[in-house]
Amino acid sequence: MKNLKVNPEYAALWGTLPKREYEALKESIRDDGLLKRIVVNPNLTILDGIHRNKILQELGVEVTEEHYEIQDHGAREGELLYILRTQINRRHATPFRRIENALPLYRRYQEEALQRMKAGIENPTLNLGQGRAPTSAERLAKITGLKKGITEMALYVIAHGTEEEKDALRWGWDRSIFYGYKMVKRRVESREFPSMPEGVYSVIYADPPWRYDLSFAGAPDMHYPTLETEKIGRLEVPSHKDAVLFLWATNPKLEDALTVVRAWGFTYKTNMTWTKDKAGTGYYLRGQHELLLIGVKGSIGPPPEASRPPSVLQAPRGRHSQKPHEVYDLIESMYPNQKYLELFAREQREGWTSWGLEA
Repeated sequence: MKNLKVNPEYAALWGTLPKREYEALKESIRDDGLLKRIVVNPNLTILDGIHRNKILQELGVEVTEEHYEIQDHGAREGELLYILRTQINRRHATPFRRIENALPLYRRYQEEALQRMKAGIENPTLNLGQGRAPTSAERLAKITGLKKGITEMALYVIAHGTEEEKDALRWGWDRSIFYGYKMVKRRVESREFPSMPEGVYSVIYADPPWRYDLSFAGAPDMHYPTLETEKIGRLEVPSHKDAVLFLWATNPKLEDALTVVRAWGFTYKTNMTWTKDKAGTGYYLRGQHELLLIGVKGSIGPPPEASRPPSVLQAPRGRHSQKPHEVYDLIESMYPNQKYLELFAREQREGWTSWGLEA
């Protein structure tokens, strides 16, 4: 009798079979024997078949060499990759479950890309002559055998869906990922924003969740719900009759941002450029800067000359869409002792009123 070993790290990648699937597998092994052998490494650590091994024990079957095969996939990294690929391509798994099973691999791709970016390592294929490097979602799509668009929709459901919505795609072959994505997106976008705070504010700071027409690496939709420009412009911003607006705009959305400035009752005056330490993604250029538009209404006027910062702020990139914390200090030094309101805020700031779904 052989005692096969279980590595806890590997076991975390296998997860737990739903009860009905586990019982069906157990019945099959009881009636027909083990139809697919357990895969182990040379040290008899299980790489594929942890549930089969457990069922054999429950049935009182002595595990012998006929129940397993030895495969050598090298060191830990090679074994992890084998396990992930095996989990992804289970024949019984719905397409959504295949993508869920591949999440550890997807996160690994993202971490690799982040480390390359931090180290300033350029992918040799990332130039105009040879095309761009594949995104993490594209690499995942190739592994799972699914289309890139479907893969990105599934990732959106994983990020924003309820357990009930995800269960419908995990176990329902009659429910397509496209349909599930549409339902989740509709629910997310129909969420009502909280009421605007009472009173009026003389300093407005906003980082709108701009919606893009094309899919690209690092698209905002994969991280948070986005809004159409028209809906952003319709917001009733509680600004004082004399107020200043600081509005973040990405380069492709400059025209949209100017539209919102006007829709909120402000007149555009100038902008500050945030220059990042590393380039990101983009349509024509890999973006390495963003614009902070400044608009005014009424008679608030510019700050005193001594309080006017340089027009260029150099600060490192943070997590997706996170803006430099220095901007709060800059705004407060330009317009001290004001009533401050941050729109689409993701965190709280002392002395400020924060508004948004994530605030």
